[in-house]
Amino acid sequence: MYMRIIWGRTTGDGWRHIESNYRALADTPIEGLKGRWLLRDDNDADSFFGITLWEDRSFIEKWEQSDDFTKVFLPAIRPYMAGSRSVAVCRIVSSKLFTDLKAN
Repeated sequence: MYMRIIWGRTTGDGWRHIESNYRALADTPIEGLKGRWLLRDDNDADSFFGITLWEDRSFIEKWEQSDDFTKVFLPAIRPYMAGSRSVAVCRIVSSKLFTDLKAN
């Protein structure tokens, strides 16, 4: 299993657009995608994280090269990002889920 973690910044009303667009696209079926989360930093409201859980790294690479990613997802999110951002792809080496995760 793999996680793709993006950290980014937004300014002004950008967060409103990112959250709205992310929610609108969240149910899009993507091969190999097991879960996704959008998080906003409590200590820095302009900072956010997008975390996706994948069956295998090959599905991440396929997604990042797909038209859905380059022509739908990125145009819905990227215009509202400002300044620095980073993406990490991480292999899960240990995990334990204690409860079902639900957004507040």
